[in-house]
Amino acid sequence: MRHPFFHRMQWFLLMGPLLGLWGCANMMEALPAPPAFLAPVQLNGPYDADIPIRNADQIKKASLVQDEAVPYIFISVGAHFESEGDPVRSIHFFNRAIEEFRKRSNAFGEGTALGRKVAALERYGRTDDAALCIRDMERRWPGAPLNAFAFYNHGHHYLQKGDYSNARKYFGQALAANSGYPGNPDLMALRRDTELDYGKALVLADYFSKVSGRLVLKDFDEAFYQDIRRNISEGLSHLKQVEILNRDILKTKVIRYFPEITPSFIECDVRNFLGLAYGIQGQPSEGVNHLEAAARMAQKADYRIGEADSLFFLNQIYLLDGNVPKGKKAAHDLESMADKYQLSSYAIWAKMILAHHAGKIRDVDQAVDSLNNALTLMERNALWLNKDAGFRSIAFFKRQELYEALLDSQAGKADERGAFKTAERSKTALLADLLAGEMIGKNPPVSASVKQMRLYSEQLSGDYIRLLSPVNGSAVFMNTVAKIDRNRRAYADALARVKEQDEALHSLIGVVSSDAGDIQRLLDNNTTLFTYYVGEKHLYVWVISKNGFHQEKIRMSRNEVDRLVYAYRSAMMSKDRSQANALSEKVYDAFLKPVIPFVYGDRVGFVPHGALYNLSFASMRYIKSYLVDGFTIFYLPHTGLIRQMAPEKLITKTKKTLIIADAQSTGKQRSSPDDGAEMDILKKIFPQADYYVAENISPADLQKLTGIYDIIHFAPGDYFMKETPLDPGLPPDAAWPRNGCRSGRDIARLQLAARTTVFGGCRPERVVSSADTGMQSLVAAWLYAVSPSVVATLWRVEDQSRAAWVEIFYKNLEKNDNMAEALRAAQNEMIQKGYGPSEWAAFTLIGRH
Repeated sequence: MRHPFFHRMQWFLLMGPLLGLWGCANMMEALPAPPAFLAPVQLNGPYDADIPIRNADQIKKASLVQDEAVPYIFISVGAHFESEGDPVRSIHFFNRAIEEFRKRSNAFGEGTALGRKVAALERYGRTDDAALCIRDMERRWPGAPLNAFAFYNHGHHYLQKGDYSNARKYFGQALAANSGYPGNPDLMALRRDTELDYGKALVLADYFSKVSGRLVLKDFDEAFYQDIRRNISEGLSHLKQVEILNRDILKTKVIRYFPEITPSFIECDVRNFLGLAYGIQGQPSEGVNHLEAAARMAQKADYRIGEADSLFFLNQIYLLDGNVPKGKKAAHDLESMADKYQLSSYAIWAKMILAHHAGKIRDVDQAVDSLNNALTLMERNALWLNKDAGFRSIAFFKRQELYEALLDSQAGKADERGAFKTAERSKTALLADLLAGEMIGKNPPVSASVKQMRLYSEQLSGDYIRLLSPVNGSAVFMNTVAKIDRNRRAYADALARVKEQDEALHSLIGVVSSDAGDIQRLLDNNTTLFTYYVGEKHLYVWVISKNGFHQEKIRMSRNEVDRLVYAYRSAMMSKDRSQANALSEKVYDAFLKPVIPFVYGDRVGFVPHGALYNLSFASMRYIKSYLVDGFTIFYLPHTGLIRQMAPEKLITKTKKTLIIADAQSTGKQRSSPDDGAEMDILKKIFPQADYYVAENISPADLQKLTGIYDIIHFAPGDYFMKETPLDPGLPPDAAWPRNGCRSGRDIARLQLAARTTVFGGCRPERVVSSADTGMQSLVAAWLYAVSPSVVATLWRVEDQSRAAWVEIFYKNLEKNDNMAEALRAAQNEMIQKGYGPSEWAAFTLIGRH
């Protein structure tokens, strides 16, 4: 038998003349298949049978005559499966490419393959795995030029997240590390991608965050244009380098076996961003030319997201140019395309742009309608519409500011009921944003509907990110569109089922628009609601009773409200009675005097907003008396919860009481004689109560408790608690004990039920914030999951004073089974006994009155 070496020599002697005849350019297509014994790359592993025939033939041929091409072809295979939306096979073949590059000691090619893998992992939502890959690059390649791959991938990650500052930092490092290496196609492609993304980051850094905040205004001023143009010239210079580098890459031999090194979408993306950049720079004609060219490229390549980007950027050009006729047409076109392709964020942008154009020509009705429609879309999609979608994200829009703009417009056109509805809608949106992903139902059918909502939400979030991917094939893109459409409808159906099954839960996880007429029908003749909205320039108050509705617009800014509430609370907590009394009269004059003539009956409910959540309305003084002298007072997080307060919602008539306490309050670990005073009183009042004592009460401890009670009393402690403080002025651990319920999810899982819950402990002294909604969300969750009424405290009350209040409150509750009446009687009795407002005014009743 002849040695295999002679077989190989015969083969190469035969093929040599043919190679010279055909030329290298036709090698991959024209070479006949070699004998099996000459193919060192075996295609008999996992998924190899799924490799497209053309790529499989290329791999076999390259194994013989151009071995360095093999790993690049495996990148092409991975890209093929990525375009088909196949995460398993695409990652598998990117890994195969990495392996083959390592066998050939081609670190630059390996960097290219790793970059493709990282981008794919990010698109599939596997950000942790992507981060591990980047860290591996950093470990293995600490020096230039190879460290440019890690720098670039870091930058690309931040670009996709909309963190343009970090993106620019890493792109700058990538360019510095990758300079002066002509002729290497991998480094050339890396530099091209870096130039492109760096240009994007510079164009985007100062634009969308600023323009989104100005859309509700009628026009842009010169300072705005200066702000958005700061980095445009530099951005343009980077973008222009992309086409130069692309032409140089096309001259390299790698293009013959790895055409994907110049993805088809790159030229379209460059044109789109050049168009946007020229538009921002104040050259609309040049910008439109580039965008029209990009749109033609996108249509020719079936690059749908590129086509949508062209139209989106065209809207920005007409917006900046003040061209209302063309701007309105472009916005309507964007609406249609967004509806066709399920691009919800673009649909929201289109409506916001239409609102701006309508405001510019003083069409108030159209502006209000468009803004309202944009907010409705945000509400319907807020749980799943990913906020990490880069420049296509809706995270640029500050929804609460949009509610305020809508409210101001409605009030300006004398639509008082519409303004009230928007104010309450904004409050429910705050709660829904905090609770929608945390709450569970009280029974299996409701829990099943909530679980389906979350499942559809997760699917929608992932599918939407995939929809925005530039590597999607046309079929995959349209399949994703259809999937999003189905899941959006399924999500809406699941939310509708929750509303039908449990309206109380729906009022927490959905955005509820309270109608003033419906509220009036639910009130009795003795009850009046005062509902507030703290705006940037004005304070709004609506007074609602059985037979009356009144709106008051008070010229008082948000900052003025915050300062007054802060000063009042500070006086309360410092126990400066004279200062507190003086300020309580000022507080009354500011917040209640203008609307007190419209009150009916002696029971009043307050629905605060902003810093007013921290205000004790009971301690307001008028005619030398406190408000609690003349009125029974209760509070609600928003008016939509009034339906939960109906008498039939009472869950039990049992007289059982549960006392939950920490070790310090029981006397076993008292650090002062006053520690445990509240507990001593409770033992006298409720000798037969169930007691639960723990060193540090955790959510897990509370979830072990079960039962139906008349009263649950916590003594003491901050059982409503977030992992970090809600106010930016406090450090993470400032006075926040590591116990209690940290989230709505903790509360929703409790197996307890009661008529009311009394939190005899307190909240820590806090910097007053006009956005103090986190605590309100936890209280709202408790009202739903555990008891329809809660007695909570606004500030820390000393142990002896708190013990006195506990004794007086429960004595009055025994006489009068009405919680609100008992609280009023207890506060008035403390006043008569000489206690100051700092000792009794902190206690508030939230919920059923």
